[in-house]
Parts: sequence; C-alpha cells; structure tokens
Amino acid sequence: MSAKKWWATQLGPGNNSNISFSQRLQILAYTIWNLWKERCCRIFDHKALSEQQVSLLIQQDVGAMQLAREELESE
Repeated sequence: MSAKKWWATQLGPGNNSNISFSQRLQILAYTIWNLWKERCCRIFDHKALSEQQVSLLIQQDVGAMQLAREELESE
C-alpha cells in the first residue's frame, strides 16, 4: 500500500472512527520517528530507503503497537 493511501486510511477525515485520539497520536509519533530515523541515515550514514520501504517500516511499527495494545486489552 502506498504511503499516501495508508496515511489516509489511518488518519484521514472520516476514516477509522474507532481509532481513539491517543492511538492517532501514537501513529503520528511512529511516523515522525521513522521519518527522523530515515533523515539521519541519509545525512550521517549516506544510505537511503525508498518511500515504500520507509512506509513499510512505519506500517510494521504501527502494527506491532496495535498488537501489543490488543494483547493488553485482552488480559
């Protein structure tokens, strides 16, 4: 899934109304964190990932966070 489409499904207006404000903030935080890490890799390590690779990393982090949240809620 493209970064733009994923972002719209996660945080776009009217989408995923079952996502709480705190969950939206966490998605935003994971997104910013991964973008910052990519920026640092490009500047300091002279390595770059594609847009799709960065998007996938963000999606994986958010997915892991959501799984952890579900496990906590089921206990």
